Amino acid sequence: MTNKEHLATLSSDEWVQRVEWLYHIYGKGFTQTLLAVKDWLDKEYKPVKPYHGVCPVCYLILAEGEEKCRRCITDIEWDK
Repeated sequence: MTNKEHLATLSSDEWVQRVEWLYHIYGKGFTQTLLAVKDWLDKEYKPVKPYHGVCPVCYLILAEGEEKCRRCITDIEWDK
């Protein structure tokens, strides 16, 4: 599943939050926001493993066991 396809699975609130993160945080890390967003949409969507309790996508500190990052709405896979 691509990131674009994953967006279609989110609730309206999650979708808005994810797209806001995508344009205003992720995209601003590049010289051409629109091209960065287009590239991101075509990449494969993958849940991520937290790194020392931090989301590796947006670097937000996570609470143990959170299923999604509160900032970027990425699915989190905790080690068991």
